[in-house]
Amino acid sequence: MSRTCDACAEGTLVTFADLGDIPVLCGVHWADAGEAAGSPVGRMTLGYCPNCAYVRNLAFDPAVKVYDKTMDTNLHFSPAFQALMLSAATLPLSAQSGPKEASDITDLGDRPGDWSDWVSEGTALNSAGNYSAAARALRQALALAEGANAPERRVIKIYEALASADANAGQYAESEHEYERALVLTEKAQGRQSLDYALLVASMAVLPTQTENRHAVVALLHEAITVNGRSGSARELAIVRICLAQILVDERRYVEAESVLLVAQTDFTNLKATNPKLVAELLHDFGVLRFRQARYDEAVSLYTESIRLLAHAMGDKHPSLVVPFNNLALSYLKLGRLNDAELTLKHAIAVCSKTLGDDHPTLGTLLEGYAVVLRKLHRNGEAKAVAAKSREIDRASRTRNGVGATISVTGLRTRSNNVP
Repeated sequence: MSRTCDACAEGTLVTFADLGDIPVLCGVHWADAGEAAGSPVGRMTLGYCPNCAYVRNLAFDPAVKVYDKTMDTNLHFSPAFQALMLSAATLPLSAQSGPKEASDITDLGDRPGDWSDWVSEGTALNSAGNYSAAARALRQALALAEGANAPERRVIKIYEALASADANAGQYAESEHEYERALVLTEKAQGRQSLDYALLVASMAVLPTQTENRHAVVALLHEAITVNGRSGSARELAIVRICLAQILVDERRYVEAESVLLVAQTDFTNLKATNPKLVAELLHDFGVLRFRQARYDEAVSLYTESIRLLAHAMGDKHPSLVVPFNNLALSYLKLGRLNDAELTLKHAIAVCSKTLGDDHPTLGTLLEGYAVVLRKLHRNGEAKAVAAKSREIDRASRTRNGVGATISVTGLRTRSNNVP
């Protein structure tokens, strides 16, 4: 039950208490004793982070959690509460103390839960690879947080998490909008040279729909790294560098990309504990670089190790494995290992279809590669059908997300006396 810390993302949670099965619905008002006795239960296995002391239930299952008007925020079954509400509702407004304005009249409707609960649920769902459900939970969190005037830094983090979940779910247009909103708030709170601002720009710039203005984005990320290189978090600097390297590889600036990846690798050595998911992403990006350099054997080794780390940390059916499997299969194809390529793609297609759905744009990419392999194996009839399905998914994705959408970088780049 290995899990990376949700709070610091650096330590690995250590189990310290197994409390067995316990009721999962606290404070629910049941209609009778029979319903109460049948309340659902869930496992409680506590783990802590040696790095930051964060504690969570390692066996948490969001599927059995319910937070609605039956929870303990609803006191309508209490006679005392009923009496209080009745007296408040029937008391003439003129008899209540103080001046009365329209803004003094408050809606006393049922609250569906605190925004932080929805953030926790969305984070758990995102980690589990249930990206669409995570996005729904985080949208609810955002609505509640903004309605409650939550601290701006918390709202920014919700926007960032929501943008990530939508991107993983293939909703790139929604993701762009959320990243843009987070950028506006971050610029206002911290300025354009902050590392948080660079992280948002980097995350947005690697979306599949972001294909233009790359030079301006690269310049901004280099500047942010220079300004924050000594004071910034090693983990956050590594993430910025990984995104920067992805852009540089796409721009065919391979020597520069390799240099950036090597520095990111050094960043990881400065962390107190290694995040296996980030290390897997680093290895994967090295694999992409080697593939572009036509060093296919090296790419296979790097992809294989990346997949091993991800599978160990996230489970062997997690959707984060889909892209590495696809790229591993493409490397096999370049090496003429057609049977290995076919088996790898079939596995990736099965995982993608089950976890991300049959309309996810990544499935279209997988099917496109599978059609190429089938043609190489002289199975042209199958290849034609698979290619047609790939085009169908691609057309639907383009319609849904827009074609040629780009990040607006006008004015993003700033001048600093600290940068030559």
